[in-house]
Amino acid sequence: TELKNLISQPQSTAPGNKRALPAAALAVLSNPKVQEAAVDKGIEVVGKMVDKTLENVEHAQNKAAQFLKKEIKLDITPDKAWISDDMFVPSAYHLDASIEDDSKSPVEEGETPFTYPAGMGQILMNGCWGKDYKIGDPCYNAKENSSICRDMIDGAAFIGVGFDGSGEYSPESRKMSIVQRNCVNKATYDDLDVPDTMNVHGIYETSAFTLTFENRAEYQTYLQHQAGVSGSIFGFSAGVKKAWGGSMQTSTQQYMAALYVDAERYEIFMDEVKPSDLSLSFLREFMELPISYFQPGAQIKYQNFIQRWGTHYIKSAKFGGQLQIRKTMEASQVASKHAFAEKMEMEFRFLFASGGAKSSTEGGQEAKAQNKFTSTSVMAQGGSQEIATILSDVYSPTFKSSLREWLQSIPNYPKAFRFLLGSIVDLVNFRANDLFSAEDVDWGCEGNVQNIVEETRGETTQRYYTVTNADGRVKKFYCPFQDREELDVALRKRRSSLNRAIEIFMAEVWSAPSPAVTPCNVKWSNALRLDPTTTGGRCLHFTASSAGDFFVVFATIPSRRSSWYYVQIGVRKVAIYKVYKFTSTSDTGSVSIGDALLYQSYFVCLYEKPNSTLIEYGKSLGISDGGDIYLTHLDANNPLNVRFYAFGNMDKVVKIWDAHITPRDLTDADCKGSTYKDLPTNLCFLKCHEYCDPFAG
Repeated sequence: TELKNLISQPQSTAPGNKRALPAAALAVLSNPKVQEAAVDKGIEVVGKMVDKTLENVEHAQNKAAQFLKKEIKLDITPDKAWISDDMFVPSAYHLDASIEDDSKSPVEEGETPFTYPAGMGQILMNGCWGKDYKIGDPCYNAKENSSICRDMIDGAAFIGVGFDGSGEYSPESRKMSIVQRNCVNKATYDDLDVPDTMNVHGIYETSAFTLTFENRAEYQTYLQHQAGVSGSIFGFSAGVKKAWGGSMQTSTQQYMAALYVDAERYEIFMDEVKPSDLSLSFLREFMELPISYFQPGAQIKYQNFIQRWGTHYIKSAKFGGQLQIRKTMEASQVASKHAFAEKMEMEFRFLFASGGAKSSTEGGQEAKAQNKFTSTSVMAQGGSQEIATILSDVYSPTFKSSLREWLQSIPNYPKAFRFLLGSIVDLVNFRANDLFSAEDVDWGCEGNVQNIVEETRGETTQRYYTVTNADGRVKKFYCPFQDREELDVALRKRRSSLNRAIEIFMAEVWSAPSPAVTPCNVKWSNALRLDPTTTGGRCLHFTASSAGDFFVVFATIPSRRSSWYYVQIGVRKVAIYKVYKFTSTSDTGSVSIGDALLYQSYFVCLYEKPNSTLIEYGKSLGISDGGDIYLTHLDANNPLNVRFYAFGNMDKVVKIWDAHITPRDLTDADCKGSTYKDLPTNLCFLKCHEYCDPFAG
């Protein structure tokens, strides 16, 4: 009651009493029980403070004890004094202190790898892409966990990854990992795990060299050679553009010189990659691709696959560090490429001779050219991040000492800088029989062949078998493929489509230069041959895009136009020529699209007999090597024995993809337009009497 009365009284608000306790609070604090509780709480708080202080003291003592166990290394190196026109660096001593102990870096573990007792084929046949399968499920027997690599050597995770062929020749163009890494054999290098599919070779070499390039194509060829893909459709267009700067097309010629300082420490290379070495994620996405690249919507799916996994994969790489210094100069500033090379050799030599680039004091045109560098770029891979001191000012007098420190740090921070590549298509170039073990299985789709049931929903037919569990429940297991032969066909078709998709993605297609007279810009090659005398003849299948007319040319003697057959595929008509004689059609379905951005698949078949040669022209659907034939030409008057083929254009650029030869009997074609199918030969001819021999004309 007394407390309530005190609280209900008005309190003073005078300015001088701002920090004074209210009367109600004083009354509460005067209570003996409240005072006793405050003393107990204070003792508790002070006790916790003392415990915390003792804990801090003990922690500091432990840190000091651990520090005394470490090895302290101190390097004292005398530096030189440097002088240039605008800078002086006095002599001094360089102190470098480091603390070493026996503690290891954090353990780096790879993903859990798998082994396949019955072969990788059972994974594909049963669609075993999931995890945590239970006993009774066919996928429970299909795969087993393997030995994980607990602490892999630096770089093992870089080998076997995908690579973007249109990007730069650097680790930044890598994609997702395509192979899995097992460590069953327990191989090591410097006490670090080496995966079973890889080998390590110590190198310990350091080199410096200078190269001079006259144009972008020469530099691109050099990158292709370094990657082990010389002569292929491989690009590196992004790397060339980055080195030269600006657009890939320029009217001003530039020279480029590059100084390479390579510190190689070891090399990791892969053994032969088997189907069981491939990542399940990679195989799953590959098997989910459409059968044909030219199916509606398939292009986007193949493009997404390539962007995730790349066009190539890394087979081997050298690890260590690399310093690149690139300089470009307009060709008009020097007399020749040789003069530019001499100038750049002197420029780079000063970096190592006197610790920094030396300014030229020459007069006249030489002094003018000395300062006409279009660009200078410096790039370092591997080693300590302190290399940034070199990158920021390559002309510093302390360049040499900074370079030495960076070289000494490379063993602790190795990085891949030179590597060899292989086509990603090669990884899926296996037959279905290579995927299975020699022993038969009594489980899964192959073990239940007699129990397979077909289920049709709309236009889709699915196969499955059923298993009754112990509790009486029936479970369906679907089979993606009827047998190994069907699996083999699916693998081959997807592999062929992936190869087409990569060729288109790389954009390194055949492109004709500026046009002249019909047909022009015909490029012959020893690789472009065919033999139409083979039983049934041969067909040339290809995909093309052009805004105008283009040609397919067949020749006996390429240098003589009188020995040519050529097919004009135009936007208004299609014609087959021999010298000045021709057969043509204007059927709407036969002509080209006439759009440079839209592509279409075509084929031309030749069947040569002793007294005549039949030429068939048609369009394919892209899904298979079949299609519709719209025009035929029978040459029974001194027929040509052609053995070469090529492509040409008219007044618009033409692009050609995926040109390949197949037997005529494998081309399932329907006869359209003015042609009809001759049942005995299964070929398309112009309509004539039923008792006439089509090859007799």
